[in-house]
This record gives sequence, structure tokens and C-alpha cells, in this order.
Amino acid sequence: MLEEYCCRKRNTTESYSGHGLGFDEVAKLSEHYLGRYHYITVDNAFTSPALAKYLFENETYMTGTVRGTRKGMPQSFRQKVKKGDKFVRQSGPVVTLKYEDRKNVCLLSTMIKPMYVIY
Repeated sequence: MLEEYCCRKRNTTESYSGHGLGFDEVAKLSEHYLGRYHYITVDNAFTSPALAKYLFENETYMTGTVRGTRKGMPQSFRQKVKKGDKFVRQSGPVVTLKYEDRKNVCLLSTMIKPMYVIY
């Protein structure tokens, strides 16, 4: 399947979700695991709030680093955070966390709840 992802070219007859190639590929690769409450870890090139909601609605959990500028992320995630600071936002089942270590890190998950995040 990796070869299919790396070498694939879109044609006009292929269905497209409207959420981007990363969303489509993760959805396709995970289709055999949906509905089984499996847990998927995703790289920031593929992580998005839309993907997290889709997987959660299909009884699959997800966690991954995410770019703060990704479409669908809260506006507050576009700003830098001071070292040692962190903040959490939640929209439905999707929890986003941003903190500063050596650099700004954004995490998106449907597996954690804000009450489990240590402030």
C-alpha cells in the first residue's frame, strides 16, 4: 500500500472527500480497522481535525502532532506560547493541546480528555 500512496496520481473519476490527499489516504489505509475501537497514531502531515472527527465517528481513536496552521485548528493555535505554558481546547470528541518545550508543539487527539492533561 505504501507504493500506492507514493506513486498514485489522481484522475477525474476517482472519488475525493474534499478534505485533502492525506485525509483520503489515512481513511483508505484504516478502513479495515474502523468500528473496532483501534488506536491510530498519525504524523503531522496527515493529522487534521476533520480526520480526527471522521475516525471517532467510525469508532476509531487517533492521536498525532498537528500543525497549528492546519485548516480547522483554533485560531489561538497560530500564536506562539511562552516556554512552559500550555493550553487545551476541545471541540466535541477532539482535544487539541499546545505547549512550548524546545519549540511549539501541537497535539490533536480523540483518546484523551482535557481533565487528564496536567497543567
